[in-house]
Amino acid sequence: SSSSSSSSRKEDQVNDGDLPLTMLVKNSTSRTKKTVLFLTVMIFLLAAQQIMYLSRAEFSLLSPQQKNQKSPIDLFVLQAKEMMPYFPDSLAKEMGILACGYNMGDLFNMPSFLNKPPWSRSGSGYVKTSQKASIAFPYSIIGFYAKVEDEGDCGTLSLTKNNCDEYPKIDFLRSAVDMWGTHFKGKAEEAHKLLTENPNVLLVHMRSGDVSRLSPQFMQAVTKLSKTFNEIIVMSGVHSDTRYADEGKKAKQLRNDTHTLSKSLGSTKLKFYTSRSADEGIFLMHNAKHLLVHVGGYSALGAHVCNGTVYYTNQFSNGNSAGYNLTKFENTNFVYLD
Repeated sequence: SSSSSSSSRKEDQVNDGDLPLTMLVKNSTSRTKKTVLFLTVMIFLLAAQQIMYLSRAEFSLLSPQQKNQKSPIDLFVLQAKEMMPYFPDSLAKEMGILACGYNMGDLFNMPSFLNKPPWSRSGSGYVKTSQKASIAFPYSIIGFYAKVEDEGDCGTLSLTKNNCDEYPKIDFLRSAVDMWGTHFKGKAEEAHKLLTENPNVLLVHMRSGDVSRLSPQFMQAVTKLSKTFNEIIVMSGVHSDTRYADEGKKAKQLRNDTHTLSKSLGSTKLKFYTSRSADEGIFLMHNAKHLLVHVGGYSALGAHVCNGTVYYTNQFSNGNSAGYNLTKFENTNFVYLD
């Protein structure tokens, strides 16, 4: 027994140099097979990853043939999934802040305009996050807002000035949106073209995908306005905030809502548009002559900066805590749709 165990240990200690040629060939073949298998698996995974990436590629990266093969709604959802977030999860963790994604409403303190505001008008909630956002993204609207503050007597986003009595100051906010348009002239021109190609156009912001869906009341409002306007541009997006729904669920809900709209209104008047960034969408609402807002902080932000008429339903402003107090909105021309 002892000699057998000793023999086994000696065999274990034998190195390749002591093995016969046939065994060396077998070992080499075995290693090669394992290497080939490993590389095959890696190539397959990389290819699968690339396919997933391409399936979510920006609309501009699709060939004309690919564009023709997809329905307008599928293209809309595809673009919406690629909305540029303010804070990708990786950057958010690095900066020690929440992943805000498309959440400009909170970054600009929109909850303070609710009937029963959870945050004060002087700034709370996301202010520290907003400060970091203005530093991390100096050429975003929130970055330009901080620049506007630098020229004033107060600065909520400033690390050196005393806070303003209100955040945001609406005149500062409008100036920041204009500054963004001046800096990104190409995108601004595209937005102007979209809104002026048809002189009688309605821009609709639709919040969909996470916690809000199309209600019968909102559908009724869109249907009613469709009789007045020659063209309806529906704007929406799927942001990176996954606290309320994962990406797959949000994309599915957005697709369902766009199908509902398309089925109700038809394709002749309806156009789906996805801005490439949250800033671009705000700039679009800023320049719209006619805007229908839905629910949530992003719609509220659009209502604040819109230079035209803002249509709203009971979903946007009502007597409960989830509704916005319209008396807090400066220089906004509201029209109620019952």
